[in-house]
Amino acid sequence: MGTIPAFSGFLESLTGTEETDERGRRLELGHALLRLLDADFFASCRIRPDDFFAAPVWINMSDANMRNYLGHFQFHDPLTPRMRSAGRAVRVFDAIAPARLLDTEFHNDFLAVDGLVEGMNYFPARSVPGTLDLRIWRAAGRAPFNDEEVRLLQAGGELIQRLLPADGHPPDGAGLPEGLETLTAREREVAFAVARGLSDRRACAELGCSMGTLRTHLSRVFAKLGVGSRSELAALLAPRPGGQVGRIADGA
Repeated sequence: MGTIPAFSGFLESLTGTEETDERGRRLELGHALLRLLDADFFASCRIRPDDFFAAPVWINMSDANMRNYLGHFQFHDPLTPRMRSAGRAVRVFDAIAPARLLDTEFHNDFLAVDGLVEGMNYFPARSVPGTLDLRIWRAAGRAPFNDEEVRLLQAGGELIQRLLPADGHPPDGAGLPEGLETLTAREREVAFAVARGLSDRRACAELGCSMGTLRTHLSRVFAKLGVGSRSELAALLAPRPGGQVGRIADGA
């Protein structure tokens, strides 16, 4: 699935879970992220007051392994504190050298048990008790995550933080963008193309539409979401569409 239709499907998952309980919503969003990022494994925890993790949900990982994580491995974890210190989406091997991770109990007795090889995590810039993280992995033989996929996880993570905030209430009364559920599938595709900063010509090529059709859909998106410019739309749908992707210093 192409990037724009996949992100459109992810946006639809944000607005299609109102009748599901909190754990169910997190699992639905996890499945949507796996489709968006062409990944194999998902886990997400809430941060405890003591800065460790609780209330996990997971997809394609074993129940026993996740119990081991909660009871032991999160307290002997050379990786996750580095990922969290970034305060954004980041690839595992941008946070720690592969040789250093592969020589640890955390890798050999936790990650390798379920076959987690290529990973990236999202932690928000400011974590408080109850904050959600997002942990995405691919199995052996899969390609590493690229910069665009890291940016997608960043954008998705920030939207999920607004939907499922730490205290159960959106910060400052801000939930999902008002009017998002009113966009058609095609309008969501156009909205995300603009949020990614694509030129009209590139967006038309990816979407298979004419310039006039693109601009007609875009004007409808502006009206439904109450924005007046492309930069406002980008800020609303993908707070950091061009967010920093880089290596964390080994001392982080």
